[in-house]
Amino acid sequence: MKKFHVTSKLLLQYRNDQIMIFDELLRKASENPTTKCIHQIRVTIRRLGVVINSVKLNQLTKVLGRERDLEVAIANAKKYGLGITKLKKAKKSARKKSQKKMQLFCEKGLRKTSQINLLMKYKTMMKELNLELEDFESIEMTNKQFHRLRINLKKVRYGLEAIGQFRPQLEKMQDLLGHIHDLEVLQRLFGKKTRIKKDKRFAKNDAQAEYLSIVKLARRNLMRI
Repeated sequence: MKKFHVTSKLLLQYRNDQIMIFDELLRKASENPTTKCIHQIRVTIRRLGVVINSVKLNQLTKVLGRERDLEVAIANAKKYGLGITKLKKAKKSARKKSQKKMQLFCEKGLRKTSQINLLMKYKTMMKELNLELEDFESIEMTNKQFHRLRINLKKVRYGLEAIGQFRPQLEKMQDLLGHIHDLEVLQRLFGKKTRIKKDKRFAKNDAQAEYLSIVKLARRNLMRI
């Protein structure tokens, strides 16, 4: 099996590029926190997560995630003909918290990791992900396990993209699992409405049929790092 070409220089350049993108997005969002901009910040933080272990970044994405969940919940509630007054109020409150967190965020320290440690930490993370994914080849897939798989596939996808390897199949499965998550959020907010349950069941059936091949694809790629 041919190995991917992974160097500390490649990862360092990727990290610096993502930090530059993050800085610019943070500046824009602090002035005008649009939904699109906040989404881009969350994606950039995920990308940085494969080359930087930052508690501050994790805390920021958690705050931004609350606003994102409410934004999607509002869109889905409209689709199912559900009331959105309380959701809009909650989103307004979440937006204030997001903006405050972004304004106070300091990116100093994101560039501290040395080139050597950067490569070692990256390879260690990818090996650990491979071991995590191995479990999914033999366990029963519950709601909890699909959520766990979604988190792991995100890391795999961005870990591969960091070295120039793009796998649209991973993104497609990530989107499907994300859709299931969004419906679960809607159920928590409104109860298990019939239409929501039905759509969630269809989505889970699709995920059940495809997840194993995606797990194997992800593991094959991780073994090449």
